[in-house]
Amino acid sequence: MSLIPQDAEEVILADQKRLQVDAYARYRIMDPLLFFQTVRNEFGARARLESIIDSSVRRVLGRETLASILTGERETINGSIRDEVNQSVESLGIEIIDVASATCRLPRSYKSEYFQQNEI
Repeated sequence: MSLIPQDAEEVILADQKRLQVDAYARYRIMDPLLFFQTVRNEFGARARLESIIDSSVRRVLGRETLASILTGERETINGSIRDEVNQSVESLGIEIIDVASATCRLPRSYKSEYFQQNEI
């Protein structure tokens, strides 16, 4: 089992809000021969998986609103990301066990705007 951390990226949500998300994924090699033929080693797998995971995170979160992410639907959202990534990596001999957004935070510019609007 291997872990792939993703750097924090800004994602635009369905309600046009921006969110900084850093995610990670855990995977295992299901078909060693296919894995070797397609990505050669863990470095090759990491390079392919990073872009696939990043695309899937953006695509799935792009269909969600900030409210849905903050109100406890994260497990369902993470499951959707995992399923989407698994469809893409099946041909690499890999199975994604877990994908999760480690942290989700508003960009600094939003925080500043919020505090300016809510000054008492």
